[in-house]
Amino acid sequence: MVACVLAALLALAPKPHDKTQNHLGPFVIAGDDGKPIGKIHNDHASTTLPAFTDLLPIAIHTLSSGTQHNCALATTGAPTCWGYSWAADGRSNPPAGLTLSTITVGYQHSCGLQSNGAPSCWGSNSAGQSTPPANSFYATITAGGAHTCALESNGTPQCWGSFTDGRTIPPTNTFFTSIDAGGSHTCGIEAS
Repeated sequence: MVACVLAALLALAPKPHDKTQNHLGPFVIAGDDGKPIGKIHNDHASTTLPAFTDLLPIAIHTLSSGTQHNCALATTGAPTCWGYSWAADGRSNPPAGLTLSTITVGYQHSCGLQSNGAPSCWGSNSAGQSTPPANSFYATITAGGAHTCALESNGTPQCWGSFTDGRTIPPTNTFFTSIDAGGSHTCGIEAS
């Protein structure tokens, strides 16, 4: 699926000599069988993509999509984000000079891990979802609706942000091999 999306993005990218097109109009995202499964519309000026003349030379390592924005991580570790972004929340504006080993996109925020496991988040912080615990280091991270969760190297989960519905209250004395944050919940696979 990622290959289909990236192929669609590259196919629709403007040619290097065309400086007037730096966004995508409506286009179809196809599933593995080639049948359309959705459209991305460019209904707002804030949904423009970065200039593809700047993106084409980079190799994409990871792609993460949220409700209203997306982020790609280049093989160099540089994040690039695009999509709907209120100027005040900055969800599509990762900090300059940031280098990450992984990236995840939530509803109105994004997070990633630096090579040493230190988390970095940006975007809306309405419930503290973009403020990870100080001096923390993780093996994996996942962004949800208004919360973020991560696993320590031993599988211990830590979550921050909105505690509504218990989404940031993981079970005690339980270790996980994987964790994934949803809109208002978080699930994980317990270590055996």
